[in-house]
Amino acid sequence: MVPGLTFYVLFIRLRWLSEHPYDRSADVGYRTRHVLGTLMERIFIEPLNVNYHTAHHLFPAVPLSNLPQVHQRLLQHPAYREESERYRD
Repeated sequence: MVPGLTFYVLFIRLRWLSEHPYDRSADVGYRTRHVLGTLMERIFIEPLNVNYHTAHHLFPAVPLSNLPQVHQRLLQHPAYREESERYRD
């Protein structure tokens, strides 16, 4: 209960801001980012492979543990490589 009332909310907001750019475009489904942060950021802000956010939006039924493999498969397609937003700290 304590994390939900303190820093957890801040971490969720930071993660949301990093993964969803503010844009009023009609193509909202693809307006997400793949953010590969540091180990500490992945542990505290983006746990459970949520940083593979574009792959998660494209295939929401895929378990979070399989998102790295889905991302690697998607990178083999030129359209995904060219159109997706990927950021590294």
